[in-house]
Amino acid sequence: MLNIDHQARGAFRRRSFSECPQASAADQAGGTLDSADVGQMKIGHFTAHKSCVVRHPFAMSGDTPGYLMIAVQKRGQCDFEQQGRTMRLPAGSWGLCDAPRPWVSRHTAGGEQVHFLIPREQVRLGIDPRFAIGRTFTGASRVAALMCQTIDSLFDELPSLGARQAEELGDIVLRLFHIAVNEKIAQPAGASPHEDMRDRIRNYAESRLRDPRLSLDQIAAGLNCTKRYLHMVFASESQTLNQYIWARRLERSRQELENPALRDRTITEIALAWGFSNVSHFSRAFRDRYECSPRDVREGRPSG
Repeated sequence: MLNIDHQARGAFRRRSFSECPQASAADQAGGTLDSADVGQMKIGHFTAHKSCVVRHPFAMSGDTPGYLMIAVQKRGQCDFEQQGRTMRLPAGSWGLCDAPRPWVSRHTAGGEQVHFLIPREQVRLGIDPRFAIGRTFTGASRVAALMCQTIDSLFDELPSLGARQAEELGDIVLRLFHIAVNEKIAQPAGASPHEDMRDRIRNYAESRLRDPRLSLDQIAAGLNCTKRYLHMVFASESQTLNQYIWARRLERSRQELENPALRDRTITEIALAWGFSNVSHFSRAFRDRYECSPRDVREGRPSG
């Protein structure tokens, strides 16, 4: 069972993942979550004490039926996986998750996230919310930045606020959320016309990294565009789309090699599971990127 301290910070409930049966041995004691109710909404703050993996903590607690969760990354980085999609949240960004459905989040040591959960029936977007789930949003727009700041402030000040004040601030967050998402959909003046398409391409590729047949042809067909357009969308990026795909496969492979709970899986099995059809190619690419071998990482030997 989760360890819950109902005395933590007044109205907050604290959950430690050290006793979470869904977490692997490597992830035990990896982080804590303080959470509280804000009227019909919920707010939480997650701190990663070390690099860790958390498996759908809200879903397994059974207290979030019909909620969408805004995750604001304050520090560090987090990769969310849900329904075959992955969104990467660097510090200063935010994303949307379907709270009741199983999901996995991978956090860097010292990472901090603030969560705000909204009942589905209160969500009013210009699109089906499913199209916004699993996308990374930046805090670049003033409205999005204000929403993130308000969520953060609400969490910090909640113990000193009355119930009505807290609910009013929760309503403000909800209105800002609607504006921020619809603003993104509308592509306001000054925004890159390719930014939204890059997000869609990345999400499509992330959900198929394990498929060794993943190719630009497949992505173009899946998104109803041409390969030439894919190249054009990524022309301003530091990596081509192909480089991005192979880099992400290497990152995911390294995460599994570092996980003691997966030591029963061979290096070859991990490489093949992440879309590498040639183990020699995997080893060369891994060494080029990390300046060490896959076996060095598995044995905990430093790179360089």
